[in-house]
Amino acid sequence: MAEPAQKDTKERVPPSEAEVAYSREKWKFWSRTIESICKWGVLLILGLCTREPLQHVAQAAVVGASALSLLLAALAGAFGVLSIVCIIWALRERRLRQDKTEYLTNRIKALELHIDPERTSSNLAKTGKTHPEDE
Repeated sequence: MAEPAQKDTKERVPPSEAEVAYSREKWKFWSRTIESICKWGVLLILGLCTREPLQHVAQAAVVGASALSLLLAALAGAFGVLSIVCIIWALRERRLRQDKTEYLTNRIKALELHIDPERTSSNLAKTGKTHPEDE
């Protein structure tokens, strides 16, 4: 007769806080990496898929179809407007990120002074940028 399998009597040790933090950061890194790859991959695929058809449309417009050339001009204008909107949006996001950094810097400084009033300052910029004399 076969002997019954013995159960694992070892107790599992819960992971330390450092191990949990490391695991979270690792997953956060990989999720951001995959998100970026997906986002830029979709844009690359869209660009590659629309390049060939637009070239054919452009060749047909050159042959003599003025309506197609007007359509391409409108399409180019739409892409120009979209580019401008994206640039404005990116600049706005950058400004919001800088404002949030400044807000959090002030908050952290106040908390540090509350915890240790004799703490000295590192004189870092509130905006997160490098001081000109340090460059």
